Amino acid sequence: MRKIAKLCTALLAIALILPFGRAAAAGGVEIYIDNERAFISDSAFIESGTTYVKAPDACRQLGAEISQADAQTLTASAPGLSLNINAKKTVMNANGRYLWLADRIFEKDGVMYVPLRTLCDVFGAQIEWDGATRSIHIITGGEPIMPGSEFYNADDLYWLSRIIEAEAGGEKLIGQIAVGNVVINRVVSSEFPDTIYGVIFDKKYGVQFTPAYSGAVYNTPSENAVIAACLAMEGTNIVDNSLYFVTVKVAPYSWAGRNCEFVTQLGCHNFYV
Repeated sequence: MRKIAKLCTALLAIALILPFGRAAAAGGVEIYIDNERAFISDSAFIESGTTYVKAPDACRQLGAEISQADAQTLTASAPGLSLNINAKKTVMNANGRYLWLADRIFEKDGVMYVPLRTLCDVFGAQIEWDGATRSIHIITGGEPIMPGSEFYNADDLYWLSRIIEAEAGGEKLIGQIAVGNVVINRVVSSEFPDTIYGVIFDKKYGVQFTPAYSGAVYNTPSENAVIAACLAMEGTNIVDNSLYFVTVKVAPYSWAGRNCEFVTQLGCHNFYV
């Protein structure tokens, strides 16, 4: 009887310590979709404030069909949504929109993990975090991400992708995005024209982009240059407020190198503000 009494007391103490309802285990997170617990909770984890889930499983639970899924590539579709994730390029293509996932794609046991919030934004699902219970609540049924054909201005994409190709065609994607950032930063700045075309062909203080006058700007851009342009137009920024870039070899003798604040070096270019 004493043993039974002690056991009951121990169980009561545990019951009083645990919160009502199901709580996530240490380091884990409970995920609910339309008020039902999602099985993706079992493998989800949080790192640096971001919740990561198995990409194929999460897409299925959000209503998509998977046509390809491995550690490097995922292709899926849902009503009003086409989705492709390329881990090698750290890019997600959703309805023709490009989203930057640098440092936010994980591979574990041959499966791709991606941020849950990014997937929810793409699927048009609402997502809320409950810190008290370490749980995430998702409500589906919203409109998927706006298609790229509607989001990107065609003329801006045309010229931005071409100047990126002309100036940084041989650079890695991150270096190409940086060149796009400089162009867009100039559009925002009051010191330069307020359109991408205007910035590229600006001659107020002399030729700003040599390819615009050598003819190289008219060359067909590579796929990477187009992706870089899209990412820059989405707001992906690699070089902060940089307004200038020059090749590393020329930098010490250039006006920007002598008069502007150095920001970073990417590939063969130095960036300045």
